[in-house]
Amino acid sequence: MKNCYRRPGACGALAQNESAIGTADTHPTHPPDTGHRKRRPLVSRQNCMSIVSNSIINADAEARYLSPGELDQIKSFVAGGQRRLRIAQVLAESRERIVKQAGGALFQKRPDVISPGGNAYGEEMTASCLRDMDYYLRLVTYGVVAGDVTPIEEIGIIGAREMYRALGTPLEAMAEAVREMKSVATSILTGGDAEEAGFYFDYVVGALS
Repeated sequence: MKNCYRRPGACGALAQNESAIGTADTHPTHPPDTGHRKRRPLVSRQNCMSIVSNSIINADAEARYLSPGELDQIKSFVAGGQRRLRIAQVLAESRERIVKQAGGALFQKRPDVISPGGNAYGEEMTASCLRDMDYYLRLVTYGVVAGDVTPIEEIGIIGAREMYRALGTPLEAMAEAVREMKSVATSILTGGDAEEAGFYFDYVVGALS
């Protein structure tokens, strides 16, 4: 992931993808594993492998069949699978709209970042900023599909704050970019779908704040 808010000339800590939004299927790579964050406690948002594997491991350790409660947990997760896939599909299909509108809103609120001397000044740096935003939107879709924040945390959050700070990147601008994407995305989705997606946007905002 190229750092869109770093000062011009600063060294990027990540591999860079120079293709424009919407013109290629490749994406920036993820931040390096340079630190650890305390994971936000989850109640019902466990991923499928965690629910199934843990239930089986626990049952086998006690030489018993899966309990009704364990089966209900698995059933509940599987039943919500179609909805999660639908949400992720809408976000993926709307990625250009979400990133473009959110980017415009961000630059209106933070004109300093696209002004001369700003961290996103110039066509190349602005495009890089939008690619960073697209990167975090993609991570949100991973979380939605998994029903858990683990993919977001392990792929793109661990070490991100440390990296941005080392580069002198204003974390509040990154967090604001994700907030703006949430605003656009939840206006496209409805009801429970918007709430579900919003949870993962909020997680990213919290991790970057």
